[in-house]
This record gives sequence, C-alpha cells and structure tokens, in this order.
Amino acid sequence: MFIELIANNDTSKNLIHLSKEVWDISRHSHDAKLQDVLKVDAPVNEMPSAVLKITSTIIEREIIASLKEHVMWACSSRVDEVIEFTLDRKASIKANKYAEVKRAYMKEEKARGVPQDKHRLNLPLLSMTTYIVRLSLRSCAVLKVYFEELAEYGEEEGDIFRGASLMFKDCIMMMGSTYEYPFVELLGASPNHISPNSNYAVRGGSFAIVNAYVPFSLRTHMIRHRLLDVRDQMREWIKHGVSEKSIGDAMNISVSASVEAWSIIMKKRSCWLAQSGMWSLVLNPISEVLGLSKDVLPCNDGVCPFNKDVQLRLEDRDPNAPCPRHAQINDYELSKKHQRAIQNEIDQGGRNLLWLAYKE
Repeated sequence: MFIELIANNDTSKNLIHLSKEVWDISRHSHDAKLQDVLKVDAPVNEMPSAVLKITSTIIEREIIASLKEHVMWACSSRVDEVIEFTLDRKASIKANKYAEVKRAYMKEEKARGVPQDKHRLNLPLLSMTTYIVRLSLRSCAVLKVYFEELAEYGEEEGDIFRGASLMFKDCIMMMGSTYEYPFVELLGASPNHISPNSNYAVRGGSFAIVNAYVPFSLRTHMIRHRLLDVRDQMREWIKHGVSEKSIGDAMNISVSASVEAWSIIMKKRSCWLAQSGMWSLVLNPISEVLGLSKDVLPCNDGVCPFNKDVQLRLEDRDPNAPCPRHAQINDYELSKKHQRAIQNEIDQGGRNLLWLAYKE
C-alpha cells in the first residue's frame, strides 16, 4: 500500500488543532491539553480528516470500505485495460503464478467476445487499484490497529497488511497524533452457509434480510451502500489466505435493511448500466418477498437518468453493451453489433427480474 496526501483538514481557522478547538467549544473551557483530547476514543477525533490517494490491493480497499463512515471514489476498472493488472510487490510466488493463470483466462475470454464486466471477474484480490478516500483521524487510528491485527491473523498476506498498518500510522502522525484506540471488528463473523442457487429473503416487519451466495465483486458494491448492513466471509478468507482468490469467487453474505431502503436500492441497481445481472442474485429474492414492482426502475417515467453513460457505450468508448430500454425510450435502432452484444450479455449473465418484466 502507498498513501499520498491530497488534502489535510486538521487545523481550524484560528490555527488550532480541530480536535482541541471542538473540545473547547463543547466544554466552554480552554483548559484541556491537545494530547489529552487526542487520547479520547470519541467523535471529537473524527473532526480532523484527510483526503488520501491510496494505491493498494483490492482486498485492502475492501477492508477500508467496510469502515462505513469513509467517503471513497474508486478508479473504474471497467474503462481500463484490466488485463494489464499488477500485483502487490510483496505478493507470494504462489500469488503471482495464480495471477498469470487468471490473466490467460481474461485474454482468452476477451478473444471470445466475453463482455468486460464478465472477464474482469478474474482479477485477483491482490491486484493493485487506486482510489481516493476521505478518512478521519479516528478512522485512520482504527485502520492502523485493524491491519496490524490482520497481519497476525492472516499470515499469508501478513507483510502486505503490516505495510498498510504502517501507512495509517503515518497518516495519524500527519494529523498531529500518535495515539491508538481499542480494536474495532470491521468485518465481523461469517454468516450461515448458503449453497449456490439457493438464495432467499425473509421479511420481519419493516425489515428484510437476504442470505445469498454471491461473487466477491457484488460485495464490493453492497458494502458501499450505507443503508445496507452486510455480513460476509472476508475475515474467514483472510485467515486462510487470499493469494488464490479473485473478485469472481463466491462467498456467503447476509444483508439486512429496511423495506424502504431495499426499495431505494432496487431503483438504483435494477438499471441495465448498474450491473443489474450481478445484483439480481440479491434483488430477485427481495423483489419476490416484498412484492416490489417494475415501477421502481429508474426509467419508469420514460426518461433515462444516465444518458451520458449510455452514449459512451453507443460510441464504443465504454466496452459494455448499451441499454436496449434506452433505445426503446428514445426511438432509435441499435446497430447489429450492439444488438449482438446485448443478447450476448443476456445469454451469459441473466438480468434482474424487474428489468425482464419491462422487456416483456
């Protein structure tokens, strides 16, 4: 992992450390010493923050994303040449051999015309990615301790996690502190085992829970929705090593949210452009148990909210298939090439039940 500072917000307009200034305001006193305030494991130390450019493995990024108060903007591998991925320099010989096998699969699938959304699922979890994240001083302290613990818990990637811990230690010091806070379990215990193709949802009052067996790539999307509470097998994976794991490998997850939250997620993720095929593994059981209708689709009013994204696909600047519903709404005929791409995507991945209802 490598962290580059983009912006630091740890000092008030009065040139006082933010933690100290906030503490003084809350106590109507200026008696507290900064070092005493920084020792407190409380929201007062979430006021200082930094915007960081991080280059790390995918697995490290997803650990950070599990800290729900973060703000993250990731580089999209869907518009990059994903086949040119690189691994962390500390990755084992076994990890590098696995990566080359996966690279060969990606090349072969690309040559067969498999959409990028599909062949990119071969990306190893130890491949490198770059993203921007805003983290508070307190969050950096939590991550420093957590990666340190993972370095002992998951011996195979120990050196990688130790490096991450040291990076966050530097971030803490950069924001004027040297203190750590008690260990916080970010990943939690693994959910119950779910067999492939046996996903189900259960409703209890105003809440619903989905238990499913899904690719890791779907987990990377779900964990970013603050409305969802996600439990998965990441900690178990790390314990046994992830040097031979890719984002297409499946894991058990248990996801809970209010009925209103599920309706919001359904509206966002049933769109053709929003990996609705992958999300169908979770949204199909939810739509069945909650009785949600096709009216939740974002283009139900006849207006697509993502015209620019569709245009990129129509102009072949995004390699994925354009939305057939967009062509229907705007009354134009898709090229034979795009029609084949759409049909190929449907044949290979399936689609969310609500989208299929629209198609019919």
